[in-house]
Amino acid sequence: MNCLYCGVDLPENNKKEHIIHNALGGLLECSSICCEKCNNILSQQDNNFANNFSPFVPMIDNYQQTRKSSFKP
Repeated sequence: MNCLYCGVDLPENNKKEHIIHNALGGLLECSSICCEKCNNILSQQDNNFANNFSPFVPMIDNYQQTRKSSFKP
């Protein structure tokens, strides 16, 4: 498996990444999306991304998170 963004080979013990953002209630995770470096770069924009969708979060049935997030809908 390769990182979706930079193409580097992913290690077998690669960290899981949310398929749908955790702050938006995404529970599905996958370890074959991106490398740790790209994940760290993308995570710098997490709050900006989640804030754009914050008006819609209360409409999500059974809203849950897999881990704590600094984002509060």
